[in-house]
Amino acid sequence: KHPGSAGGTGFGSEKETGQEESGKEGKEKSGKEKSNEEKGGKKEGHKEKGSQEKGDKEKSEKKGNEEKTVSNSRKRRPPQFRGPYYFQHPSCHKKLLTCEGPDISIYPMRTVDRMEHDIRRLAGRAIGDFSLIEDRDRILVALSGGKDSWTLLHILDSLRQRAPISFSLVAVTVHPGFPGFHTDLIEAYLSSRNYEYRIVPAPIHRLMLDKLSPDDTPCALCSRIKRGVLYTQAQELGCTKIALGHHRDDFIETLLLNQFFNGTIKAMAPLLNADDGRNVVIRPLVYVPEDDIVRYAVEAGFPIACCACPACGDEDQKRVKIKKLLRELEQDHPGIKASLLASLGDVDLRHLFFRESSKRVSDHHETSDFPENH
Repeated sequence: KHPGSAGGTGFGSEKETGQEESGKEGKEKSGKEKSNEEKGGKKEGHKEKGSQEKGDKEKSEKKGNEEKTVSNSRKRRPPQFRGPYYFQHPSCHKKLLTCEGPDISIYPMRTVDRMEHDIRRLAGRAIGDFSLIEDRDRILVALSGGKDSWTLLHILDSLRQRAPISFSLVAVTVHPGFPGFHTDLIEAYLSSRNYEYRIVPAPIHRLMLDKLSPDDTPCALCSRIKRGVLYTQAQELGCTKIALGHHRDDFIETLLLNQFFNGTIKAMAPLLNADDGRNVVIRPLVYVPEDDIVRYAVEAGFPIACCACPACGDEDQKRVKIKKLLRELEQDHPGIKASLLASLGDVDLRHLFFRESSKRVSDHHETSDFPENH
């Protein structure tokens, strides 16, 4: 056969050979271009995939940050009102929400049950430490309609349901006669929850107008009249104890008020035998901080009622100034309030100006110069 024929093994003509070689080179070139294009496509695909993954990562991180922000905002969300409220005096709304200054929105949110548990634990410890409640006690709870007295009533009722001893409660509200003080929400709330209660009128407003000058502070007179009414009601209702809603901050403030302005080292007693020899006053909230009571009262939805006293919320009152002083000290030195409360139970008479001849009986009546509105 001819070498250039299809079946031959020899070389063909130069033209055919050149054409074959150029065809081979074209094929190889086109193959390289295809492989390069494929590689380029792969690289671009990797780049697009990487940028997409990076974008997804950034979105997930942004979403996570937003979720963290939302969770933090939930923790710092200020409590909302969840029940009927009545605020006659404009300062009372501010007083309840801010607790005379502390920003309660900075605290982590807790459920109402958790708040009640914490307060109940502290109240139970105080009852045990000072033997405040005994079996078959009938306790008159002084209910002014404020955050402290509402908290006291609910905590005592909660303890009553859990305690190994038996005791009963009756809420007594003294109507001071101030224009604007309403008890309708208080009565409705107590009736709906089957509390035993009594509303007692007292001529506090009339006596203030008759006996005090415009510059006098009515707190001392109001406190004495209310205390007398409560003592009388306790005897009529057959009560063995009278429970007041003074908390930890009240004890500390009274201590400093007496030292600063009366020249005495004196506060309040968790358990006090009254001067009449018949009534016993107890203060189960002695260990409970005021901030805890504020948050609990707001979240629980108590029908807070202002006493409508003209002096309510007066910034010039000595107690208000002491409260501000303690708040500033507590912010700079956390634990100041706890230390002051502990000092009331750890007194070293050897390092005080104490003489046996000037010994005073501490079980007598407490000072009424700096009373509490409970």
